[in-house]
Amino acid sequence: MPARVVLRTVLDAIPSLLLIVIIIGGILGGVFTATEASAVAVAYATVLAFLYKGITLKDLPRIILDSAKMTGIIALMIGLSSIMSWVMAFTGLPDLIAGGILSLTRNKYVILVLMNVILLVVGTFMDPTPAVLIFTPIFLPICQTFGMHPVQFGIMVSMNLCIGTITPPVGSILFTGCTVGRVDIESVVKELLPYFAAILVTLLVTYIPAISMALPTAAGLIKSGDSMEKLLCPSLLNLSDDCLRDEVRALDRSGADILHLDVMDGDYVPNFGMSFNEIAAVRANTGLPLDLHMTMRNPRRYVRRYAACGVDIIYIHPDSEAVPTETRALIRDLGKHPGIVVNPGVSLESVRELFPLVDYVLVMTVNPGFAGRDYLLWVEAKIERLAALRPQYGFHIVIDGGVTRDILRRLWNKGVEGFVLGRQILFGQNRPYDAILREVRDLA
Repeated sequence: MPARVVLRTVLDAIPSLLLIVIIIGGILGGVFTATEASAVAVAYATVLAFLYKGITLKDLPRIILDSAKMTGIIALMIGLSSIMSWVMAFTGLPDLIAGGILSLTRNKYVILVLMNVILLVVGTFMDPTPAVLIFTPIFLPICQTFGMHPVQFGIMVSMNLCIGTITPPVGSILFTGCTVGRVDIESVVKELLPYFAAILVTLLVTYIPAISMALPTAAGLIKSGDSMEKLLCPSLLNLSDDCLRDEVRALDRSGADILHLDVMDGDYVPNFGMSFNEIAAVRANTGLPLDLHMTMRNPRRYVRRYAACGVDIIYIHPDSEAVPTETRALIRDLGKHPGIVVNPGVSLESVRELFPLVDYVLVMTVNPGFAGRDYLLWVEAKIERLAALRPQYGFHIVIDGGVTRDILRRLWNKGVEGFVLGRQILFGQNRPYDAILREVRDLA
C-alpha cells in the first residue's frame, strides 16, 4: 500500500480515535461523569457522522427512532434483570446458594469451581451490576477464608459475569451487539464459540493469584504478603458528655477508622455506658463506622434500637444470650456486621462454632466494665491461636483494653488487625489526635 494512502487513512482516523481520548480524559479529569460521557460520545459521534458524510439530516428521524427502539428493548432487559435480582434478594436465594455450597464440600478448589459456575449462569440472565451487589457479600467472605485477596476476587467475579453477558439465553451485550450490527444471534453465537475458551482463563485467574495480582503488586498498589491494614478504633468511653460533640468531630478528622462505643446494663458488669441519645448524637457528627460493644445480658432486646441509632458493627458476649446465633442472625438481617466478644477467662474452644457466623472477634485484654484497667499479658497466647484461625474463617480480630504502643506493635506483627485505643495511647496526651494516629499507624 502506498505511503500516501497509509498517511491519508491515519489522518482520516484521527478524529474518530479522539473520541476515546475525549471520553477517558474527560472522566479522569473530572470534566464529566461516566454517565455524562455517554452523552458526549453520542454528540461527538453524530458530528463525525455528518463530517464523514455517513448520514444526512433526512436520516436523523430514522436513526432516532431506531435508537429509541433499541434503548427500550435494552432498558426492558435490564429492568427484568433488576426484578430478578430483587426476587433473589427477597427470597434469600444467595444465602441458600452459599449454604448449599458449604454443605456439599469444604474443599477450597471445589467451592471455587462451584462459584464460577454459579456466576457464569447468573451472568447469562442478570445485569452485572445487581449481580455484583447481591453475590459479593455472600461469596467474598468465603473466598477470604481461603486467603483470596479482594482484588483477585473482583477480577474473578467480573470475568464470569462479563462472559455471561455474551451468552444466551439473555446475554444483554450479545443482544445489543446483534441489534446494532443487524445480524441474527444464531450466526453470531457460532462465531463466538472459540472465544468461550475465556472460561478457562477465568479458572486460571481463580486458582493462580499471580495472574491478577502481579501488576498491581509491582505498581505498589497492593502490598506483598499480608495486605491487612490497621484498624484504629478510638474508644468514646474516655470522653465526657459535655465535650462529646466536639471530640467526635475532632476524631472524625483524625484519620481514625472506626469509633468504638460501649453500652452496659449494670448487671453483666457493674457500670453503665452510653445512652441511645448519645449514640445518635455521635452518628450525627461523624461519617466514620461505629462499632458497639454490648456488655449486657440479653442484648437482643435492644439490637433493633441500637441499629436504628446508626451503628455499623454490633458485638455481643456469647454467654449473655441463651441462643447467641439468633441474635447474630438479627444483627445480620438489620444490615449490620455481627461480632462476638471473647473475655479474658473465656476459651476459644467454647466459642469456635460461632467463628464462621461473625465478621469481627473482639478480644478483651482487660476485664470488661471500666476504662483504664491494666493489660493482661497472659491473654496474648489466646490471641496468637486466634490469629492462626483468621485465614480459615475470615473474621477481623480487634483487641480492647490497655493497649500501649509497644503492645500494639507486638500484636500487629502477630496478626491482630484492629485496636481499641484509650488513655494509654490517644486520650489525655495534650496532642492533636491526627498526629498521634499517624504515628501509631506507622508503627511496625
